[in-house]
Amino acid sequence: LIATTSEQRASINRLAAEAYEISYGYHVEEVWKKINETIAGFHITHLELMLGAAATQTHPELRRVSNICVIYAMREVEDAYARLEAAALAVASGDLSELDSMGQLTKEADSIMATGIQSLLQYYEGDNMTCPKANLTSEEFQSLMLEASEACVLTSQAFGLFVREAGGDLPIGSTDTVETGLAALTISLQKLMLGYFDPHLPAPPSQTCYNYVLQLEAAVKGFESVLTDPDGTVVAGSAGVASVCDAAKELSQRYADEGAAAHAEWARPRAELANGQRVLAAGIFAAAAAGATGSLRAGTDGFERVHKVLLEGDGVISKVIPERQDLSTQWKQVDTAWQSFKAASLGSSIAAMAEALSDLNKELDLAVVVYGIPDVPLPPTSPVIFVVTYCSLGALLAGCGCAGCLMFYRNRRKANEVPTNVPSYA
Repeated sequence: LIATTSEQRASINRLAAEAYEISYGYHVEEVWKKINETIAGFHITHLELMLGAAATQTHPELRRVSNICVIYAMREVEDAYARLEAAALAVASGDLSELDSMGQLTKEADSIMATGIQSLLQYYEGDNMTCPKANLTSEEFQSLMLEASEACVLTSQAFGLFVREAGGDLPIGSTDTVETGLAALTISLQKLMLGYFDPHLPAPPSQTCYNYVLQLEAAVKGFESVLTDPDGTVVAGSAGVASVCDAAKELSQRYADEGAAAHAEWARPRAELANGQRVLAAGIFAAAAAGATGSLRAGTDGFERVHKVLLEGDGVISKVIPERQDLSTQWKQVDTAWQSFKAASLGSSIAAMAEALSDLNKELDLAVVVYGIPDVPLPPTSPVIFVVTYCSLGALLAGCGCAGCLMFYRNRRKANEVPTNVPSYA
């Protein structure tokens, strides 16, 4: 462990040194290769430190980290390295204005890495570790909910590729394969376990959330074993999709619970319901791909029922109010994408279904965000205000009328008067 973490710390300073070397034109082609190797090596080793790795000739076995405090500390390490990486690549590409920034970021990353190493050593020694509670924004909780449902979506898409591959429907040389589908699912799972730098995703906000992620991981592994088994069947794969999506739904609900506890103003019920539509759509896709007519019909009915509630409300979920044109517009966008996906799910082309599902999920992603924004309706107008307003208008009009009459009378009187100061020439 000490050797591996020390190498990670050395990688921080080596990255800056290689960027300096390229910026001054020394061995540019050779050092560019080295800098790419340095960056890739750091991220690979970081994953091994967090997820565990078997013993090799260069380092002993690494244990998996399951303590949320260590995960937080190491999340800061990778974020700091990512900031340094961006500056180093800018310098290496000729942007010398980033030189000072790169120097500061190198010191920052080195200091944070030292703290991370200390956390890892304490973890390996079995020390009791505590850390401050994560303070996430409601937007960050929504991002975690979306990533949880994304695991379900990616599982159904991988299953669709499995069915197409089994039926000989995948074109030769296609980049869409079961392997690529499972790889995308693995990346999503790693994001949920450890967080991500860009696009930003925080690490699990609590040890409980992390434990829910582990349950999702177990379901994903079961699903993967079916799809990679030469004797894997469509029925077993469909059951695997359901298992992953159930675990993803439970994880998403846990995020929603913690988010609502931290942010009372957050419109949790609507955002959670909109996010649940992603899971329902994934289930519909899996049912259609497997030819499960009953599940397809039930999923379709469930989606449309929720879709209607998100517009009209149901007593728990508030209806879309006139002031929220953003919600009304997004609901219509989802509706258009849903009609396309619904039609595709009744067809025989899994490729067309997958494309329509992707379009629908893009709109649902946006829907979760806007549905999470609390309504701020216009304040109700008091009857007293109406009375005062109309009385004031009436008084003003009456005053104007009287003033007009007085002016007319005065002008008429002046016109009829005989001037007394005009000399007579009679």
